[in-house]
Amino acid sequence: MHRLLIPLLVASALPITVLAHPVDLSKEIQTTCFRMDSGRYYTGGMSEGIKWDLLGPCKVKLEDKFSVTSIKVVPNKPDKGRKKFVVDRRYEGYQLLKPYQNPTGSAVACLFESKKLTSSICAINNWI
Repeated sequence: MHRLLIPLLVASALPITVLAHPVDLSKEIQTTCFRMDSGRYYTGGMSEGIKWDLLGPCKVKLEDKFSVTSIKVVPNKPDKGRKKFVVDRRYEGYQLLKPYQNPTGSAVACLFESKKLTSSICAINNWI
């Protein structure tokens, strides 16, 4: 019994190498999107009065691992009043929110929908 325990302890102490999967910037990345809306100018995700709505599946186009250029929302059931639409980075850039700054519990990348900066489309960051 002790002969098995020592090699097991030695093996568990060895560093484990994790291979990162490279992101293919030429392809859109499938993820889930939310709309963050406050009705007034904001930055960040958890201030008072901000509402989060699940939009469903979406595809994200990246410039690099940390820079989102467009989000294409493709709802599951477009017949229920939800339409396919695209938000691109024309306005004040974008914002990256950490898991504690939004109700999803994951990091999200958001693009603003208008110059008023009152609502944005946020994609769960599953590409890093």
